[in-house]
Amino acid sequence: MFTVELVDRVCRKLKRGRSAGSGEIRAEHLLYSHPLLILQLSLLFRIIILYSHVPDAFGPGMIIPVPKGDDCDLSSTDKYRAITISPCISKLFELCLSSVSHPWLQSDELQSAFKKAEDVAMQFLPCVELYGNVRGALGVGGRRIIDSRDRQRW
Repeated sequence: MFTVELVDRVCRKLKRGRSAGSGEIRAEHLLYSHPLLILQLSLLFRIIILYSHVPDAFGPGMIIPVPKGDDCDLSSTDKYRAITISPCISKLFELCLSSVSHPWLQSDELQSAFKKAEDVAMQFLPCVELYGNVRGALGVGGRRIIDSRDRQRW
């Protein structure tokens, strides 16, 4: 299930230059470490699955408030969104688990805005059908997005 090759492949896909989680381990630490670390992580991930127990250290994350825009009022709490910085090894485990279980996982078709491979036009299709045209559904800004990427579809 969690082979050394899988863990190595997923490790190489981790985003570099991100903040470290609570363990102060970054993706670069894993990427440039000795290959034995990848072997040890694959064994750890197998044990986690075998015993159905995730270590407590995988759970905590640092919640960081990020302003929603450059010109927003920073005194209002509604103008922030929260991001959680998770420990890097737990993120690696999550991505490995997702990679292995991907064929059996399904999501609702209404979640298309959060899927990587979905095109922009499909996200706005229900609005376009309701209003009858792109301009009425999305206004000028939304029309520019669709026109730039999916002009032939509309």
